[in-house]
Amino acid sequence: MSPESNRLLRGLTAASILLTFAIALPAFGADPPSTDEEKAFYSIGTSLARQLESLEPISKRELQLLVDGLSDAVNDEPLVVEQREGANLVRNLVNERQGRALALEREASGAFVAAEAAKAGAKTTE
Repeated sequence: MSPESNRLLRGLTAASILLTFAIALPAFGADPPSTDEEKAFYSIGTSLARQLESLEPISKRELQLLVDGLSDAVNDEPLVVEQREGANLVRNLVNERQGRALALEREASGAFVAAEAAKAGAKTTE
């Protein structure tokens, strides 16, 4: 497993723990965080979201499945997907989505380079 995949799995684990707390506790509703503790938890949530950026776009269904998995684990419910199988599936998902993102980035950068090379006075080097 690549260091990037390990980092993502650790982030997903941390996200799972934090989302679990969010599910287990009553929601604040539309009220923004007001205490330093609430602000800290909110900030942890935004940090975890950034850790999941490599999996974007994340659909509403995928987000709901993430929440369901957290809820089942926290509440000691039977798991729909066992941990070992899930770890393999997560690795595959990370690799696939990162590969797709890399392909899109290469395409965009190729188009950018081609556009810049077509400009008057541009010089192409190796």
